[in-house]
Amino acid sequence: MLERPIPVIGLINPALPEIAGAPSVALSRFVVWTEVERPPATYDPGPVDPVTEAVARVTAELIPHGAVLQTGIGKLGAAVFNALTHRRGLRIHSGMASDSLIALMDAGALADVPGAITIGAILGSSALGARLAGDPRVRMEGVPVTHGFEVLSRLDGLVAINSAVEVDLFGQANAEHVGGRLVSRSEERRVG
Repeated sequence: MLERPIPVIGLINPALPEIAGAPSVALSRFVVWTEVERPPATYDPGPVDPVTEAVARVTAELIPHGAVLQTGIGKLGAAVFNALTHRRGLRIHSGMASDSLIALMDAGALADVPGAITIGAILGSSALGARLAGDPRVRMEGVPVTHGFEVLSRLDGLVAINSAVEVDLFGQANAEHVGGRLVSRSEERRVG
């Protein structure tokens, strides 16, 4: 059986930040492509309520200098990042970066080594994209690196900051539904 190459169709957006060392695809690999300039997707978790802020403060107390941080989408991760500005030598190893990363960058909380910020996607303002594009610490990687068990198990000091709606006695987490209503979808609607 002859294997055919998978056709690749491209949408090229010059408004997206160009990150040194990010994975790329040669233009010759595309069967068809078009250029469309539009602002990058953004994410605003919204205002942080007092309960989330209190949880973030307590969580931040548990995170030592030099930790490797992973966070998902949501208010808690952003609030914890804001509460960690006094830490030093932190590294990021996460599927995405959002504007909450700027507070850590501005405070000098992140390690000053290549790969200190390893991310899979940027979901933030153009200001975040511009900061990351010019930062030699940034490394863009695919899911096998950002979420791969083998890679994650070798990271000393990894702290995952994720939210759950409910956790049962067996440690199973529900991060999707409240009272039969899908709540994670409402977060997705704010993206873009």
